[in-house]
Amino acid sequence: MARKRRDEARTQLADGIDPSHKRKAEKLSNANTFRAIAEEWLALQKDKLHVRTFDKAKYQLESLASTLLNEQGWHPDLIELQLAHAERNKVRAAYNRAQRLPERRKMMQAWADYLEALRNDDAGNVVNIRAA
Repeated sequence: MARKRRDEARTQLADGIDPSHKRKAEKLSNANTFRAIAEEWLALQKDKLHVRTFDKAKYQLESLASTLLNEQGWHPDLIELQLAHAERNKVRAAYNRAQRLPERRKMMQAWADYLEALRNDDAGNVVNIRAA
Protein backbone atom coordinates (compact mmCIF):
# COMPACT_ATOMS: atom_id res chain seq x y z
CA MET A 1 0.00 0.00 0.00
CA ALA A 2 2.76 2.45 0.92
CA ARG A 3 4.71 1.63 -2.22
CA LYS A 4 1.61 2.19 -4.32
CA ARG A 5 1.10 5.63 -2.76
CA ARG A 6 4.79 6.42 -3.24
CA ASP A 7 4.58 5.47 -6.91
CA GLU A 8 1.43 7.57 -7.36
CA ALA A 9 3.17 10.54 -5.72
CA ARG A 10 6.18 10.13 -8.01
CA THR A 11 3.91 10.00 -11.05
CA GLN A 12 2.12 13.15 -9.92
CA LEU A 13 5.43 14.94 -9.36
CA ALA A 14 6.59 13.89 -12.81
CA ASP A 15 3.37 15.39 -14.21
CA GLY A 16 4.06 18.64 -12.36
CA ILE A 17 1.42 18.07 -9.67
CA ASP A 18 2.29 18.52 -6.01
CA PRO A 19 0.76 15.49 -4.21
CA SER A 20 0.24 17.47 -1.00
CA HIS A 21 -1.81 20.08 -2.87
CA LYS A 22 -3.86 17.33 -4.46
CA ARG A 23 -4.58 15.76 -1.04
CA LYS A 24 -5.53 19.16 0.39
CA ALA A 25 -7.83 19.81 -2.56
CA GLU A 26 -9.50 16.42 -2.06
CA LYS A 27 -10.02 17.18 1.63
CA LEU A 28 -11.47 20.57 0.80
CA SER A 29 -13.79 19.12 -1.81
CA ASN A 30 -15.27 16.90 0.91
CA ALA A 31 -15.80 19.83 3.25
CA ASN A 32 -18.80 22.10 2.83
CA THR A 33 -17.82 25.19 4.76
CA PHE A 34 -16.98 28.79 4.02
CA ARG A 35 -13.45 28.00 5.16
CA ALA A 36 -13.11 25.26 2.54
CA ILE A 37 -14.49 27.51 -0.17
CA ALA A 38 -12.23 30.40 0.87
CA GLU A 39 -9.14 28.17 0.99
CA GLU A 40 -9.91 26.71 -2.43
CA TRP A 41 -10.37 30.19 -3.92
CA LEU A 42 -7.21 31.45 -2.23
CA ALA A 43 -5.21 28.50 -3.55
CA LEU A 44 -6.26 29.52 -7.05
CA GLN A 45 -5.41 33.19 -6.39
CA LYS A 46 -2.13 32.68 -4.52
CA ASP A 47 0.12 33.54 -7.45
CA LYS A 48 -1.93 36.64 -8.28
CA LEU A 49 -1.97 38.18 -4.80
CA HIS A 50 0.75 40.01 -2.90
CA VAL A 51 1.95 38.05 0.16
CA ARG A 52 0.41 40.49 2.65
CA THR A 53 -2.85 40.55 0.75
CA PHE A 54 -2.95 36.76 0.59
CA ASP A 55 -2.39 36.45 4.36
CA LYS A 56 -5.33 38.74 5.11
CA ALA A 57 -7.70 37.51 2.42
CA LYS A 58 -8.97 34.35 4.14
CA TYR A 59 -9.85 36.20 7.33
CA GLN A 60 -11.49 38.99 5.36
CA LEU A 61 -13.57 36.57 3.29
CA GLU A 62 -14.88 34.85 6.42
CA SER A 63 -15.52 38.20 8.09
CA LEU A 64 -17.41 39.49 5.07
CA ALA A 65 -19.52 36.34 4.81
CA SER A 66 -20.34 36.39 8.52
CA THR A 67 -21.31 40.06 8.47
CA LEU A 68 -23.50 39.82 5.38
CA LEU A 69 -25.23 36.61 6.49
CA ASN A 70 -25.97 38.13 9.90
CA GLU A 71 -27.39 41.22 8.17
CA GLN A 72 -29.55 38.97 5.99
CA GLY A 73 -31.07 37.48 9.15
CA TRP A 74 -29.54 33.99 9.22
CA HIS A 75 -29.29 32.35 12.63
CA PRO A 76 -25.85 32.97 14.21
CA ASP A 77 -25.46 29.27 15.07
CA LEU A 78 -25.81 28.34 11.39
CA ILE A 79 -23.22 30.91 10.41
CA GLU A 80 -20.75 29.71 13.03
CA LEU A 81 -21.25 26.08 11.97
CA GLN A 82 -20.67 27.03 8.35
CA LEU A 83 -17.53 28.96 9.24
CA ALA A 84 -16.31 25.82 11.05
CA HIS A 85 -15.88 27.75 14.29
CA ALA A 86 -15.73 25.71 17.48
CA GLU A 87 -18.46 26.15 20.09
CA ARG A 88 -17.14 28.28 22.96
CA ASN A 89 -19.55 26.87 25.51
CA LYS A 90 -17.84 23.62 26.56
CA VAL A 91 -21.02 21.99 27.89
CA ARG A 92 -22.95 22.78 24.72
CA ALA A 93 -20.02 21.60 22.59
CA ALA A 94 -19.94 18.30 24.47
CA TYR A 95 -23.63 17.52 23.94
CA ASN A 96 -24.71 19.33 20.79
CA ARG A 97 -23.56 17.40 17.72
CA ALA A 98 -26.18 18.85 15.38
CA GLN A 99 -24.88 19.79 11.93
CA ARG A 100 -28.15 21.36 10.68
CA LEU A 101 -27.23 20.52 7.10
CA PRO A 102 -30.59 21.27 5.41
CA GLU A 103 -30.62 24.79 6.89
CA ARG A 104 -26.96 25.32 6.02
CA ARG A 105 -27.61 24.23 2.41
CA LYS A 106 -30.39 26.85 2.15
CA MET A 107 -28.06 29.48 3.58
CA MET A 108 -25.25 28.55 1.19
CA GLN A 109 -27.65 28.67 -1.77
CA ALA A 110 -28.82 32.11 -0.63
CA TRP A 111 -25.16 33.17 -0.34
CA ALA A 112 -24.41 31.85 -3.85
CA ASP A 113 -27.47 33.67 -5.21
CA TYR A 114 -26.32 36.86 -3.49
CA LEU A 115 -22.81 36.59 -5.02
CA GLU A 116 -24.29 35.79 -8.43
CA ALA A 117 -26.49 38.89 -8.21
CA LEU A 118 -23.42 40.98 -7.38
CA ARG A 119 -21.50 39.52 -10.29
CA ASN A 120 -24.35 40.20 -12.72
CA ASP A 121 -25.12 43.65 -11.30
CA ASP A 122 -26.58 45.82 -14.06
CA ALA A 123 -27.59 48.68 -11.77
CA GLY A 124 -23.99 49.82 -11.37
CA ASN A 125 -23.85 49.13 -7.62
CA VAL A 126 -20.58 47.23 -7.92
CA VAL A 127 -17.49 49.10 -9.06
CA ASN A 128 -14.60 47.22 -10.61
CA ILE A 129 -11.65 48.86 -8.86
CA ARG A 130 -9.18 47.59 -11.46
CA ALA A 131 -11.11 49.34 -14.22
CA ALA A 132 -11.62 52.54 -12.21
